[in-house]
Amino acid sequence: VRMRAASTLTRTASICDILHRRFASASALSIANGLQYKTSLRCGETLLSSDMPPEGDAPRASPSPKDLVMAGLAACTSMTIQANAERLVRAKKMQPDALKTILVSAQDTTPEGSHFAENVQVIVELEGTMSEDERRLLLAAGSRGCPVKAMLQGRLPGGVSLRLASPGELSRR
Repeated sequence: VRMRAASTLTRTASICDILHRRFASASALSIANGLQYKTSLRCGETLLSSDMPPEGDAPRASPSPKDLVMAGLAACTSMTIQANAERLVRAKKMQPDALKTILVSAQDTTPEGSHFAENVQVIVELEGTMSEDERRLLLAAGSRGCPVKAMLQGRLPGGVSLRLASPGELSRR
């Protein structure tokens, strides 16, 4: 998954306000019919679909659940870097036009015949006229500040729970 995000460095809120406002909560509803391994997803007002990789080399109609997780990790990393670049610009430690583009690739390593990844590699390319120190600061911020990365690393105080909904509970959402 490769995400391209142009930098926008004009907001005035603090980095904590930005991250809290943007990542305060998230939800998704998945609706699947029978045993088709295809699901419709609703994230707020956005509609998506996902399916499992088909047997053999048949093309997929939609991203797999792992593709969606990698897309979320890439987007979160990019947005975290943007928010930290904005903080550096406000502190006058980086020129407003120094960061032109952020490219983030998130790729899992899954052994042949397995459904479970052994690791995930995130690669960041920062285009622009930043110094090496600015690049290093932004990369460090992307590494430590992304909430999706923290979730993938299991840093959820309450963990992940699964419960059976009461009849009609989810269809009312």
